[in-house]
Order: sequence, then structure tokens, then C-alpha cells
Amino acid sequence: MKKHHSKGMSWVLRVLMAWILALSLCVPTMQSAASAESSSDPSESTTEVTETQTTSETNDETETTSGCSDETQTTSESNNETKTTEDPSADSSESDPTQSTSDSTAAADSKEVQTTVLTTSDQITLKASYVSEDRKVSDTGTFILLFKDKNKQTLSNSAEKVDGYTLSDITLEDGTAVTDVVRKKDKNDKAYYEAVDDSGSVRAQLTENETIVFHYQASAKPKRSAAKLNQTTSYSITKTIDSYSTRASMRRAKKSMNAENVTMQLYYIDASGNEKSVSQLQSTKNSRLRKAAKKADTSAVTLKDVMSNGGTYQWDDLPKYDADGNEIQYTAREVGAEKIGYQPTYQKAMINGVWGSKITNTPMLNITVGKNWANGASGRSVTVDLLRNGTNIKSLTLSADNGWTGSFGYQMPYDIDTGETYEYTIEEKTDGHYETTVTGSAERGFTISNSPSTEQVTIPITKKWENNNVGSAVTINLLSSTDGEEWTDTGKTITLDGTIDETEAEAWKASFKANKYGNDGKELKYKVSEENTGYDTTITGSTEEGFTITNTAVEVKVNKQWAGGASGDFVTVDLLQNGKKTGDQVTLNENNNWEATFEGLKKYDENGDEYKYTVAEKNEEYDTEITGSVKDGFIISNSPSTEQVTIPITKKWENDNVGSAVTIKLLSSTDGEEWTDTGKTITLDGKTDEKETEAWKAVFKANKYGKDGKELKYKVSEETTGYDTTITGSTEKGFTITNTAVEVKVNKQWADGASGDSVTVDLLQNGKKIDKLTLNEDNNWEASFKGLKKYDKNGDEYEYTVAEENEEYDSKITGSVEDGFTITNAPSTKQVTIPVVKKWKGGKSRAAVTVKLLSSTDGKEWADTGKTITLDGKTDGTETRAWKASFKANKYSEDGKEMKYKVTEENGDEYNASYDGNMNDGFTITNTSPADPEQKTDTKKTNKPKAKKNKAAVPKTGVAMPILADLVLMMSAVLAVITIRRKRISK
Repeated sequence: MKKHHSKGMSWVLRVLMAWILALSLCVPTMQSAASAESSSDPSESTTEVTETQTTSETNDETETTSGCSDETQTTSESNNETKTTEDPSADSSESDPTQSTSDSTAAADSKEVQTTVLTTSDQITLKASYVSEDRKVSDTGTFILLFKDKNKQTLSNSAEKVDGYTLSDITLEDGTAVTDVVRKKDKNDKAYYEAVDDSGSVRAQLTENETIVFHYQASAKPKRSAAKLNQTTSYSITKTIDSYSTRASMRRAKKSMNAENVTMQLYYIDASGNEKSVSQLQSTKNSRLRKAAKKADTSAVTLKDVMSNGGTYQWDDLPKYDADGNEIQYTAREVGAEKIGYQPTYQKAMINGVWGSKITNTPMLNITVGKNWANGASGRSVTVDLLRNGTNIKSLTLSADNGWTGSFGYQMPYDIDTGETYEYTIEEKTDGHYETTVTGSAERGFTISNSPSTEQVTIPITKKWENNNVGSAVTINLLSSTDGEEWTDTGKTITLDGTIDETEAEAWKASFKANKYGNDGKELKYKVSEENTGYDTTITGSTEEGFTITNTAVEVKVNKQWAGGASGDFVTVDLLQNGKKTGDQVTLNENNNWEATFEGLKKYDENGDEYKYTVAEKNEEYDTEITGSVKDGFIISNSPSTEQVTIPITKKWENDNVGSAVTIKLLSSTDGEEWTDTGKTITLDGKTDEKETEAWKAVFKANKYGKDGKELKYKVSEETTGYDTTITGSTEKGFTITNTAVEVKVNKQWADGASGDSVTVDLLQNGKKIDKLTLNEDNNWEASFKGLKKYDKNGDEYEYTVAEENEEYDSKITGSVEDGFTITNAPSTKQVTIPVVKKWKGGKSRAAVTVKLLSSTDGKEWADTGKTITLDGKTDGTETRAWKASFKANKYSEDGKEMKYKVTEENGDEYNASYDGNMNDGFTITNTSPADPEQKTDTKKTNKPKAKKNKAAVPKTGVAMPILADLVLMMSAVLAVITIRRKRISK
């Protein structure tokens, strides 16, 4: 078989070599054709490359320009320098060829002209002439326009000076200061610029010519005098304390004079009459007014500094006129005085020859209030109102969070306009009811004291008895609550016994007196409870109407019913309390219409647990059933019925399984919902006897009617058998009980060349072996475990698995009980170690010997395994000791049989080699020199295998000589192809 394989490989290699050779010869030809086609028009090819390269370079240049490279910026600066050096007196109508080209380009595309003029955000230096309406040049100079934003819509002035000027330094002949230049477009989409002043009014236009010209436009704004903006003025203040002061306020005044958090601040009045901080003048658009405001010291001054300066202060060098020439009106304000208890008033006055403000501080009252709870009174919070001359002016909330104290802040002691002294009082607002007292005054502070309200309510109590029963004395408790949910025992009690005395104004009547409000001021709710009397208690009423407590005794009614034709003269019925006879009896007969009642019974025992009342009938003559309850009354029914029904039972087994004896129960029901065990059972074991009329068949006999006279329904159940159970049928047709056993299928698969005659498979139940079977070719390597129980005696489901008894293969098990199990066997990978020892006898040992390993499955036919060991007496990776080594080989063959091994020495006949040992203990090969006169050749000890006919002695290397020849031939062809291609390329 290996020879055929070698020939096949040889042909494959030859075909592959031919294909490579053909392909290599075709590729250069295709390349030559393509080269010829490409060289047919060399100029065209060169042009395309050049154009592509030029485009790439152009793109690179464009990217560099858009990125604002140094080279682009240098060019822009050079152009600007060229324009600056032109004659400033040149007529603006003259144009440069370069400019004409730019203009013509702009006419073609206005956006490109704008881009050319306004290329980057760098500064653009332009030539400018300032021309009056009579077209006379008043001045010339250079100024800088800077882009204010990325959209190029606005140009802004720069603080950077050019020729000694900035844009704000340029003033037109009428005194207008140019503060900004705005870019616009006319109806022809041509760009121009507008020069605006600090108020935003357009004062001139700047057109895009070679020489930028300002054209005057009419302006309604009057001309402003620059001289006025240089004039200054002063503003003074003086500080005094009102003469109305108590000693305490005077002491506070002296102390507060050193306050640094109270400041005097300067303001000015704008055109609308609003007060504004003087600091806003420092940011006005008018440059001269702005500079004048910045020079003046307009900062705020502290009260401490004013008082240390004799109570006066003066601001100097203030701008006197605004940008329109109007005189600026100043004023001053004291900030923070209210926080330290003063109310400032202002009066215009001449102070040291300078107009200013006289500031007078009036000490205010700091009105405080505190809350005091007395005699256990409490609350969550209260609201206190401050009244000035009877009118509420402020409110605050007192609670535990602020320590029940607070302040209404500083208040004026009198009316500034009339001088009338104010009267301050306080009022408390609370959702509770207390006894309230207010002490103190506005000057000393107020204190509000609350104590619990003493108002009371009267709560009438009435006791009633029901069911013709009057008990003994009862005790009634009073409970209170503020929310109607949580109740507290007040400790107040009343005892009623039906005797009129100072407590009971009438029999079984009395009343409670209690507080109307609790300590927290909330109105109280009341209810009553009765200490245990043993009777059912009902309480109705309310705090306002009074409460009625009704006690009701338990009544137990009993009624006699006769069923199924039964009858009698009388019956005696006992009353049971918690299952014990109380001694109370009633007799039922026709005279009382077979009805009676047990009366005056207590419902609860001394621990408050409810009694359970039942009845029992004294008789043995009837089947008796008692139904009902204490609430509905009891009914005693008697029925003498003995009529029965016959219910057939059949037992079936599925999956070829017949189990052992089973027990079947009979259950009954009157409504088909609630089922009761009748206590009747049948045991079936497949044996015919007095119970089983046939194998696995029997019948139940049972009452047709229940104790209540209703026809009974029946069903059956089977005590656990361990199998799946299905029950079908009815009372009339009988019931069939079917048991189904579990079946476990198993299948055998062989893989990777493994084979065998048979295998043994074990069945495991919850991990324990319970059965086994054999798989072989006769059963097509398939079989089943049958008749298995599904459940154990506790009703828990068994877990079934399989295992194979073998060590000869590597096994893998897959599948499940439902789908069956598959056992796959592959050849075993287990190995054995076979020691080999070489001995020399008589004469010198050879340099080296080679030992072969032979294998067999039956010990008769031996095959060379291909494994060899070379021994030379030198310890290395092969020889663990001199002339000692070992083989490792598979323990089992592919068909699962245990292998047998022996060894043989190559050319062992030259030294009369003899062999001792076995594969388990190892082999010893002894060589005896022919020169030894004592040496005798014993053919029986020779372990040399017999040569077989028609078998080559060539080692099984797995490679045939034709394949090697083909490989050499293919390599030669490849080298030839490479040489040819190199020559063609060089040409």
C-alpha cells in the first residue's frame, strides 16, 4: 500500500513542477506586452506623471498657504511695505497694473477679491488720507486695521501705535474721535468700512481704494468740546449720629464708628435719573472722559476712616462733564449701616465750600423674642408677629432648631418724617391651645411663656347587657390620642356594678372628666376600653356624645335532622367547651321541634382567649354527623344508609416491565374538590386469589352515600412504586392504573481505527452499579436497560448513567436517559516500559550494537515496531547506564488487545547473541565471542525472528526513492526558471 502511495505522490509532484514551469514562462511574456503598450506613447505617459506631480505640489502649496506659513506671511508683509512707500499725494483714481489685475479678478468673482484683500487674521497696513468735505487733505498718516473675528465682519482698533498714533488717537476735524471701524457692503456687493465714534454713530466712510479716504456724513449729534472733558470737580460728605439715643445706643454708636465693613460709596446720576457707580465712567466709550475718570480716585472709604477725619471726606479730581457736555451730578451712599443697627438719611449740603451730602445715622432697636414652655407644655414651632402701632410688619418662626429664640432685626424707634415714637408689640400664632403670657418690651426683648390649657370635657359612659344576661362589676379605662392612631392610657378608670352611688348617677351609668387639650396644645381625642369580662364587647359613641359599652353573651343553638328515613323519640345533646363537657345538656324531641339553645355563655377565658364551643350527641344507633358552628348553630344529622357501590380496578405495566406488589387506596368526596382517604386499600401482585379475580385485577366496595346523605364520588391513588403512574377511569366504569418503567438505551462507537469483539457496559443508579450488558456485532453494538424505576421510596427521581468496563481503550460517554447514551472508544494511549541490558562474554565488546523491538498480539506472529536502540557503553540520553536502556511502547493494540513484545539484535549471529527475560522484567542480550572454545551455539536460545517471504528488508522510512528523484528534478526546474527570468529582465 505504501508503494502505491509513493507512486501517487511522484505523479503529483511531476504535475506541480510542470505547472510552475509553464506559469513562469508566461509571466515574463505578459510583462513584456504591458511594457510595450506603455512605451508606445512615452510623451503622453510623461505628461500624465508630470500633471499628477504638479497637482500634488499645488495641493501641498495650498495646504501651506491655508496654514499661514512663514513664506505667505512674508509675502503679505512685502506687499504692505510696497504700498506704504507710495506717494501719499497720488490721485486715488490712478491704478497699478497689479491692482488692475486684482480688480479684474474681483469683478469675475467678488468673493475672491475679498479673500485676496482680507487673507489672514494678521494686521493689514494701509495708506490713509483724512479728507474734508471740500476735498482738502487735512492730514495723512498710516493706521492699522485688525480683524476682530474670524468671519472678517468687523475690524477693531488696536492699542499698538503706528507712526505715533492708535485708532483712538485719530480725531476728525469736528472733534469726533474714531473708536471703531466696521466692514460693510454696498448694493453692488462692494466692500467699504465705516468709522464710528464712541456712541456708535457713523462719522466717516472708508472705501477700498489704493488710498483709503474718509467721507464725511451728516450727523445730528452736536459737536463736543474737548476742553470741557478736561474740567474736574469735587464732592464731600459729613457724618453725624442722631441726637435721639439711649445710653445703650450711644455706646453702640461709639463702638460702631470703628466699623470697617460700613463704607461710603460715590455714585453719579445718569440721564435717566438712575444712580450708577462712578467706576462705570472708567469704561465709557469716550476716550477723554474715560481717561479723566480713571485719573480720579473714586474708591469707597470706610466709616472708620471718615470718623478719624473728623466725620468728613472729600473726593477730588472728578470729571465735571460727560461726553455730551452735560454736568455730571454726584451723590454718596452709606453701605452696611443697617447691618450694625443704623438707618442713614441723606441731605444735600455745602461742606467746606464743596457741594456734597450730609449723612445722618439714626440708631435702631434690635427687637428680640424668646419662647418658654412651662408645666410640661410643648410644641414643634410657633409663629410670632411684630406689630408696629398695631400693624403687623414682620413675622418669624421659633422652634427647637433656633433654640426658641429669634430677632426681628433692627427697627426704627420713631417716624423720621413726623418724629412720632413707634409702639412695638408681639402676638403669637400657634395651631395649639395653651395658657399664654407675654412679658418684656421692644428695648429689652419679649418673652412668651406657654403652659398646658386647663379647659376640660365631660365624657358620659353607659353599660348595656344583651342576650338576657347581666354580668358582675366591670372596669372601664379612658385612653387619649392626638392623631386618632396612637393611644395612651390616661390612668383614669370607672367601675360599674349597677349600684347607684357617687360614681354611678344611674345604674350602669357614669362619666369621665378630662383635659380638652394635651401638653402640645392639640385637642385630644378619647376612647374607652373595658377590662376582660369574658363576654363579647361592642363600644360605640364619641367624646362629645359619650360612649356605650354593650356586652353580649354567647348562644349555642342545636338542631336535629333525620336522614335516610331514620327516626326516634328524643336525643340528648351535650355542650363542650374546648373539647370538655361543661355539664350543660339539652333534650331534643318533637315537643321543642327538635331545637334548643345553650345561653349566657362567656366568649373568652380569663386570659382573653376565645372559647371553642361544640356539641355531641349521646347515641350508638345511628351514623351521626355534626355540622355548623357557634355563629350559625349546629345540626346533628343521623343516617342509617348501608347501600354500596362496586369499583373495578385494573393494573397495567408498560415498557415490557412487570413490577412487584402494589397497594391502591380509595378516596371519597361529596363535591369532587376535597378528597378524603376512606381507609380502604387493595394489594395486587399478579396472583389470582380471593381478592384478585384475575391477575392484576380487583374491586372496591364502598358506601354509595355519605353521612350527610349525599352520593359519594370516588377516585384511587397508588402508593409509590418508583414508576411513572397514570390513572384513568371513573367510579362507574372503574379505574385503570398504568405504570411505565424507565428505559436506558446505550450505543457503541469506534473511532481512530479502534476495534474490538465486545464491551461490557455498567448501569449506574445515583452513581452505584446495579446492572450490566454486553455490546457486540451481534446486537449491532446497541442495547437497552429496561424495567427501571424512576423514583425512590421518598419520591425523589433516580439519576441513571452508564460506564464501560475496559482499560484497553480511551472512552468518551455522551447523551442522556431521554436521548440514550453513546460510548465512543479510541485506541488507548497507555504505554509500557521495557528495559534492555547488553552483556559481553569472552573477548572484547564491539563499539556499538543496535537492538530492535518486535510486537505481537498472540505471541506467534511478530512484527517490527520500527523502534530501535543503539548501545555503545556510553551513558547519555539513551543509555541510563553503560549498556543499559529501555523501550517505551503502547500497552494495547488498536483492537484493544494487550501487546506482547520481544527484542532482537542486528547482526547478532556474529557474536552468537542469546536472549533472556520478558517485557515485564526486561530483556538481557548476551554476546559470546566465537574465539571462546567453550562457546556453544544453542539455536533454541536464539530469539532471531524468522524471515518471511516476499517482505523487503529495507527499513520502513515512509519515503520512496521515486519521490526523492522527483523532488530533485523539480528543484532543478525552478533554478532554471529563475535563471531565464533574470536574463530577460537584464535585456
